[in-house]
Amino acid sequence: MKFARRRQVWALGGLGAALLVGLAMQRSPQTWPIARSVAPRSQTNSATTPVGTDPMVQIEIVPDAVNAAAGKETIQYHAEVQSRLSKNGTMAWTAELVDDVGAIVQSLSTGQGNIGAKSLAKTPGMKANVADGFYALHVRAAVHTADWDDVSEGVQYLAVVSGKMREISFEDWYAQSRAGLAIRTSTNGGAP
Repeated sequence: MKFARRRQVWALGGLGAALLVGLAMQRSPQTWPIARSVAPRSQTNSATTPVGTDPMVQIEIVPDAVNAAAGKETIQYHAEVQSRLSKNGTMAWTAELVDDVGAIVQSLSTGQGNIGAKSLAKTPGMKANVADGFYALHVRAAVHTADWDDVSEGVQYLAVVSGKMREISFEDWYAQSRAGLAIRTSTNGGAP
């Protein structure tokens, strides 16, 4: 199985971190047999980071395995939160699966904990059993230290076809899903 990947990182500051601080701990994960491991990917290059930004917190969504049950395949992921901050701090994260029109299909993981200075923290594994369609896995994390707050988001685009989940690029997701549908406008702006 070939995996396409595009990671987008947005760095927000200040008050955005406060929105994620009070999240509850992770629910127990589903148990599915692992059909095969996922081939390692090369590291995403910095070209995916918006120009002019230098985020102090970055998120990498990492595939762990392809799980199979009842004729379906799903990919199990975990997220790695990389802090480049010079002090220890606290972090909170949330992971949601969103469909191609922006509706939250499933909340996959939430949690909070400590993160060391210039260190990496990993979330527990997460996966979803969903119907055929196009989805985006959004993982957001907020990190707070004594002198800095930062929020970051990682996104992995997915397609489920005939019960088989696969990673796709943002460009393919946008072109093939309902996310790219044209919006009707009138001469005085958007139509109701």
